[in-house]
Amino acid sequence: MGTILYVTAEVIRNVSILCQMIMPHSAQKLLDLLAVPQNKRDFSSLGDVARLSPGTSLPKPEGVFPRYIEPEGDGS
Repeated sequence: MGTILYVTAEVIRNVSILCQMIMPHSAQKLLDLLAVPQNKRDFSSLGDVARLSPGTSLPKPEGVFPRYIEPEGDGS
């Protein structure tokens, strides 16, 4: 389980770095949640170069994207 969570966090770290140009605010939130330092958020930190350190304390998780609530309509 620990390995799966670590690999998932690493994938999210890499995707967040790649998405910064498209979704800067959301990518920053994700990188903050993974405790990635500001100086390790550029393309040179992708892959094995700046992996997450196992055992790093992470902040309390928070939603990155607002929850979608379907508007109540007339039922049609």
